[in-house]
Amino acid sequence: MAWANRFTIMRSCVITHPGCCRHDLPGHPESQTRLDAALKGVPDGIGREEAPAATSRELLRVHLPDYIAQVEQASFHCPADEFRFLDPDTYVTPYSFEATRYAAGGAIAAVNKNLDGQNCFSMMRPPGHHAFPHHSMGFCIFNNPSIAAAAALKEVERVAIVDWDVHHGNGTQYVWYHSDRVLYCSVHQEGIFPGTGLRREEAEREKAILSMSRFSPVPQLEIIRMSSQRVLFRQ
Repeated sequence: MAWANRFTIMRSCVITHPGCCRHDLPGHPESQTRLDAALKGVPDGIGREEAPAATSRELLRVHLPDYIAQVEQASFHCPADEFRFLDPDTYVTPYSFEATRYAAGGAIAAVNKNLDGQNCFSMMRPPGHHAFPHHSMGFCIFNNPSIAAAAALKEVERVAIVDWDVHHGNGTQYVWYHSDRVLYCSVHQEGIFPGTGLRREEAEREKAILSMSRFSPVPQLEIIRMSSQRVLFRQ
């Protein structure tokens, strides 16, 4: 067993990038302190690699050109040591466009390593599952999981996105809702932001919607019960 554990560690890695810390607004719920806390939980012996920046072509698989340009310009024209808001919740700094490209690139790199047989997890920010092809939302600028899934579809026929978060990933759902190549599974708390992810939103093939989206909202009082979430994943 000890040998097996060592083997697992040798074959595992985390992808991150120091550029994440330059997209930061101290005191905001989505700040660098979140990633710092998460990285402290990575076991000793797990390798770390720097994320590459996503290319324009990779971003364009999910996002509209005008929106990508909007984010780039908002970041570029943001005065040094200041910030601007793309929406009521989502901010940019002068370095945010660079950070978002690393976040998306890290997700793609992690997928590629997993396809090659290596356990890999991308620990990057800003996050992505609320971002739509044409606008930001809920701290998310580019939809990193969707960008990674789009890259994976160049190599495989079908992809599953398992979204385990207190909030429903409405942007990721939107991107793949009409695709028959992506299975989107979301486990989230119902009745909170962004107010979506209801069971009635599940795609119905008889209505000629080809999506394979599945939602498993966790009742509000059960979100802290890990046993409830385990049952949902088994289902």
